[in-house]
Amino acid sequence: MGIDHDFPIQATGASMDLGLDGKTHFTLIVSDLDKSQTWYKSVFGFQQFRSVTAPDICIDGEAGNEDGFDFRILFHLQAGVFLGLACPRQGAPAAFSSMNCGMQHFGLHVRTRKHLDDWILRLDDMGISHSGICEEGPGELVRFLDPDKIPVEVYWANLELGKAMFVETARDGAQASAARRKATRA
Repeated sequence: MGIDHDFPIQATGASMDLGLDGKTHFTLIVSDLDKSQTWYKSVFGFQQFRSVTAPDICIDGEAGNEDGFDFRILFHLQAGVFLGLACPRQGAPAAFSSMNCGMQHFGLHVRTRKHLDDWILRLDDMGISHSGICEEGPGELVRFLDPDKIPVEVYWANLELGKAMFVETARDGAQASAARRKATRA
């Protein structure tokens, strides 16, 4: 069950506490602010925090870009997640493709495996097509699309399996490194 990688995995210890707290924010480019806001509110329970126009926000290092975006900033209190919805003022963006450079999908995590079953029922009740529950990495997930066809995942991380996978990967890397050192000395 080893994982291929091109970088050494190194345990960093307490000296590398980066202060990450599990909360997140992200902004999606959407074609219709009202439609997307309604969808994210009804599916996930996000609430509008504020509306902003680009002159109020720095984008690409420039504040006040007249050809910028209109934004809706949504917030999910329980999850502590901010979601920005941005619509270009100069017209609808090209259709989303997970094959282009940029975001391939985004995921929100649930606390227990049972929550995935609850999500299946919720999506079915809302008439939203989905993947069903799939195993991936050290967990399971359900995938579906937002109104702009942006892939969304609801993911449950099996932390015990994740720890075992990390240990195995670190061990495999250490063994490979030892074998390279031994071959170099020979």
